[in-house]
Amino acid sequence: MKITLTIIAAIGIILLIVSCGSKTKKEERETIMIDPSELIPGPIQHKDLSENQLTKIKSIHKTFEEVYPISLEETITNFKRDLNIDKEINLWLKMEETFQNIINEKEYGKTEERKEVFKIILMRTMMPKHEVKSNLEIKELSENDADYVLDEFESRMNK
Repeated sequence: MKITLTIIAAIGIILLIVSCGSKTKKEERETIMIDPSELIPGPIQHKDLSENQLTKIKSIHKTFEEVYPISLEETITNFKRDLNIDKEINLWLKMEETFQNIINEKEYGKTEERKEVFKIILMRTMMPKHEVKSNLEIKELSENDADYVLDEFESRMNK
């Protein structure tokens, strides 16, 4: 009898934990917009980075420095704040690959066009595709161009 009650109690606790921790699909997909000036940087998670990580971060910084003008030191510090730094570096490498391919393919010569390509890619890392389109303010690119950027990034993320 004592063992049965213990098992029932354990199952009840497990069900309670699982049900409290699960979210509905709507909750998982809800995007909350926050003013970037209100964000507080998280703590440094990685004091030292490998040469391989630094090489990748330098490449990322060089690719985006025109459209995301922060210093290399700030870029490195931002990556040091990530809990899973290699996962974040890999995401940015996919962003970099997409960005470079689109810029070269479409021959976007103006900085403002390249900024919009970057903005679209960056926004997609933070929200679903349909929300990017509804929150997008573009002046230089057409809607078809924006769709193309989103589709290209999606295809690289699925590789």
